[in-house]
Amino acid sequence: MISKLEVADNVEILNSTKSKRIFGERFVTGLSVEDETGKIRDLDLGGMFAAGDVTDVPEKQIIVAAGQGCIASLNTFKYLARKKF
Repeated sequence: MISKLEVADNVEILNSTKSKRIFGERFVTGLSVEDETGKIRDLDLGGMFAAGDVTDVPEKQIIVAAGQGCIASLNTFKYLARKKF
């Protein structure tokens, strides 16, 4: 799946970015990120999944974040499979 994403025309892989702002009420609809040069970009997102401290789970324990990370990755895989990647 990773090799397919790396060559897909409609996928951009972002590395070394910092999240600056999250858009959306109940669901994430967009994100502002800052790259290593300081440039800030607003991204319109579809198929983004959250885990850990950015969710509304009151317990911020490591195991909760790890479990949600697994859930987010499984949901991401299912989403990409539906998109025929």
